[in-house]
Amino acid sequence: MLSIRFPRSNIEENVEQILEEARERVGKLAEEYRERVLLPLCREHKLTYIAGMGRTVFYVNDNERESMGSIDDAVLMGYGMVLDTVFKDINVPVMGTNDCFGYYIKDITKKDIGLSSRRRR
Repeated sequence: MLSIRFPRSNIEENVEQILEEARERVGKLAEEYRERVLLPLCREHKLTYIAGMGRTVFYVNDNERESMGSIDDAVLMGYGMVLDTVFKDINVPVMGTNDCFGYYIKDITKKDIGLSSRRRR
């Protein structure tokens, strides 16, 4: 039986390089998804989007009391058909990380969607 040995550090470096390239590509895909899908949708429905702290959340009119962190929340608030595919997309796991695709998408703020700076509660 033929056995090939690689120095451990070489394998670690190669794997890390491959994962870094993949993260960069996922980041570019996230930028494109934000511009082509999320931003127009958020503008049309007056939604903001925030990712972090282990969650991805949409807010209606930037109101913290009207938040949707899952498709179930969206259905309850009447946004199920609007956000069904989006929640599927943003929850796709990114291999080699503990993250989902949505974590790579830059937040969409009230300024991005043209809401006034006054917060509604």
